[in-house]
Amino acid sequence: MARAGQFGKDFDSFTLNFADASEETVRVVAAKTWGDIIAGWPVDEGRSRANWFATGQAPSDATTESVDNSNNGTKTANKAEKKVFSIKRWDSFFLTNNLPYSTVIEYGGYPDPVKLGTRLKDGSYEKRSKSGYSKQAPNGSVRLNMNKSGRLMEIEARKRFKKL
Repeated sequence: MARAGQFGKDFDSFTLNFADASEETVRVVAAKTWGDIIAGWPVDEGRSRANWFATGQAPSDATTESVDNSNNGTKTANKAEKKVFSIKRWDSFFLTNNLPYSTVIEYGGYPDPVKLGTRLKDGSYEKRSKSGYSKQAPNGSVRLNMNKSGRLMEIEARKRFKKL
């Protein structure tokens, strides 16, 4: 039979474990979802992919001239993941892309029909959009991956809460 004081300690331990499992779940889901958004983001020169910024508590207003042509945006995704796991408070995470054309990439709005397309280094042109949408991500990347995040949250939570 447990002593009265022991129950309180056990309950406190359960509460701490529950909070830790919750925090870990949220951080893992944020990192995975953002990695998928970045990996699915269309790449031309790589600048729009490099302009994803992970922050906590408030969206970023930054932009960069850097490019990320790494395989599936791993360079930018790794920076975002590192930020997710280093932010002290875990109740708010933001992934922001402040380039003016990022909304066109996500929601469409390219000229339709395409006149010339994107000028390549050799002087020729390539049509990289169709019906106003990027050929690489015609359904966007943010919306697509945010829709998946609810299911991912469920999967990750089950992993962690089974251990409690």
